[in-house]
Amino acid sequence: PELARTMRAYLSEWQPEPVHPAVALEVSSHALDQHRVDGLVFDVAVFTNLSHDHLDYHETMDRYLAVKATLFTPERSRHAVVWNDGVWSEKLLSMATTTATVLEPDSLGVVEASIGRLKFQWRGHVIESRLTGRYNAVNLALALEACAQLGADVDKLVVAASRVEPVPGRCELVSSPTRTVLVDFAHTPDGLATVLRDVRSMHAGRIITVFGCGGDRDTAKRSVMGHIAGDLSDVSIVTNDNPRSEDPSAIAAQVVSGMPSGATYQVILDRRDAIREALALAGAEDIVIVAGKGHEKTQQIGATVIDFDDVAVARELVEEMSC
Repeated sequence: PELARTMRAYLSEWQPEPVHPAVALEVSSHALDQHRVDGLVFDVAVFTNLSHDHLDYHETMDRYLAVKATLFTPERSRHAVVWNDGVWSEKLLSMATTTATVLEPDSLGVVEASIGRLKFQWRGHVIESRLTGRYNAVNLALALEACAQLGADVDKLVVAASRVEPVPGRCELVSSPTRTVLVDFAHTPDGLATVLRDVRSMHAGRIITVFGCGGDRDTAKRSVMGHIAGDLSDVSIVTNDNPRSEDPSAIAAQVVSGMPSGATYQVILDRRDAIREALALAGAEDIVIVAGKGHEKTQQIGATVIDFDDVAVARELVEEMSC
């Protein structure tokens, strides 16, 4: 989503010259493994990171990476942009056969981050953005680099970066004078840890986290996410994500099994009630993080799909409690 919005902002700035259409596509490991993108050769392929997810399908992280690495071959991409911050990116670079531009963490300089504001360096330029979270500095830098590799003018990209709107459901802010909520799509151990650590570095008050784990998906990550939430939050409320065909209570029990000793948590399976309780616990200096579903507009419980939008529900409850 960050790449698509950066391109859109860039193209709106680029009106005096001919507009060259561009499409940003998130390519899943499933799509690669199931040959659903075999008919495409991408001009630029971007690697952000690899973290625990989809092991119900790939079984091991090494197999997961091997599938991802097939995108970074001449048969599927003409150029690669890779964020190099650890063992998985190093392994990917050793496997990739497409020419790659590598961005290192120190290339961003000192990242300044607060709620609704980012500032970092890219190609010698100061980039300022209204996005929230240090991880979005990485996303935005990769998006800018991808656009540059497509031939976009660097100076115009710097202007476009300042116009990128926050991505729905990705650290999306809902607030009032007495309540602050961040809604995020973090549904993996790495995603949840990243958001919680980012918020901890930006916010002095308590962190109250509402989250769950999806049913009929990778079960191994549930206790891990419970440990992360319990360790990095002041209060955790375990609730339904999309339980699908699984027993919601059983999913919650697996999440709770990972909670560290002494962690403060509750289990409230009704997601609306869980968000309401988090807001009731929160003071003006605290922040509520609602994680896992982000931009999604529905929730699947058994065979029933109901309307449920974390942002809309949070906004409704914040307004209700502000009256």
